[in-house]
Amino acid sequence: MPDTTLETQLIELEKFERKFFDLGKQMFEPGKVYLYPLDLLATAVMDRGLSLIYGFTSQIRANNFTCAAPLVRMHLDNVLRFYAAYISDDCHGFTMKVFEGSHIRNLKDKDGNKMTDKYLVDKLSKEHSWMTEVYEKTSGYVHLSNTHIYNSSRLKDFKERTIAFSISKQDRWLTVEEKLEATNCMLEISQILFDYLSGWNLTKRQTKVEAK
Repeated sequence: MPDTTLETQLIELEKFERKFFDLGKQMFEPGKVYLYPLDLLATAVMDRGLSLIYGFTSQIRANNFTCAAPLVRMHLDNVLRFYAAYISDDCHGFTMKVFEGSHIRNLKDKDGNKMTDKYLVDKLSKEHSWMTEVYEKTSGYVHLSNTHIYNSSRLKDFKERTIAFSISKQDRWLTVEEKLEATNCMLEISQILFDYLSGWNLTKRQTKVEAK
């Protein structure tokens, strides 16, 4: 039987679909708001975010953490990218450069620093202390690493020096607690992203649309 606590959190995570839909309606309400270049980036991170959320929940329920874990890193990437627009000297110019193909790691913030992943993670970690650890840990799932070796084998008997191996499309040794931790990370990341998007929505709605 599935763990009820884990399933409860997965359902909570999926509620961001409605949150992003409702926010999107406000951001593009006809006759109420102007459209800005940053709206392109906002739409992209919401669209990508929902795809990642549903990919994550489906793979967790399928007991396939190998596929689910990299999605945490990709979702964190959404936050980093939108945050980069916030700390640039011109968020709309920043968006257009990204739209034209510029790599964010080569763009500079308002203080003149290149916005590499490490730089963005370090800055955000001042507000969210867990972010550096999550970034480093989930990055280990993107490329083949010792994490994958650990998840596919276990020392069975130290004295006999026997090892158990697993070649499967499902997790054998991953605990519910580890899956719950990853799910809670997805919830935290989704909320941070939603907060930044909501901030942008409030900013743009302060400009009154002139009647034609």
